[in-house]
Amino acid sequence: MRFRDDTDLAVATSFFQELQDAGSSYARAPRCSWSAIPPPELRGEPVHHLTTNGGFVSFDIFERHVKRKRAAKTAWILLNFQAYVKYHIKVSLLHRSGPSERW
Repeated sequence: MRFRDDTDLAVATSFFQELQDAGSSYARAPRCSWSAIPPPELRGEPVHHLTTNGGFVSFDIFERHVKRKRAAKTAWILLNFQAYVKYHIKVSLLHRSGPSERW
């Protein structure tokens, strides 16, 4: 994934690491892995296809994630993952820059 500024990159990196760590505590959820280097499946691809400053996120999708009616939901979640990450970054930054006192 690619991010425009260093603040977004820092928040996203932290989010990816937390997502990776939390993945093992949810037995039914796909395992998530994050790395600054391309996964083995992408190694050997042209470098200009792999330019990123946010690293690479991979999900282990198994048959149980796409059985019956779950396939459409799983595809929807994966297709919208980048939007979810960007939303998480914006909310995190707004929360951090908001007023320090709550009413």
